[in-house]
Amino acid sequence: TYREGDRRVLIVGAGDAGEMLIREIERNAAMTCQVMGFVDDDPRKQGSRIRGVEVLGTMDQLADVCRSQVVREVLIAMPSATRGGAVMWGRPFTPRIHRSFWRQTAVSV
Repeated sequence: TYREGDRRVLIVGAGDAGEMLIREIERNAAMTCQVMGFVDDDPRKQGSRIRGVEVLGTMDQLADVCRSQVVREVLIAMPSATRGGAVMWGRPFTPRIHRSFWRQTAVSV
């Protein structure tokens, strides 16, 4: 449920970790987020919905999706991103594990 003042977030990764993350956001009232959508590179997931939230594009479209949805925070729900860093836009980065999900595979940057 959207609440005035909620952070507009986008989830990278529409797999099991992404679904787990959105369930936690829905369940935990302290998570003041409005999930605007997902991005995922799996072509089979494009246009699909996970718990009512649409997969809006691919990683290549991340910046455009963030602009069009007025996203303020990106949550990364990819297990591979927590193992020794990841690569985004051709450059390595080290994700920070979101304090609410440190036992799970979701991270925010």
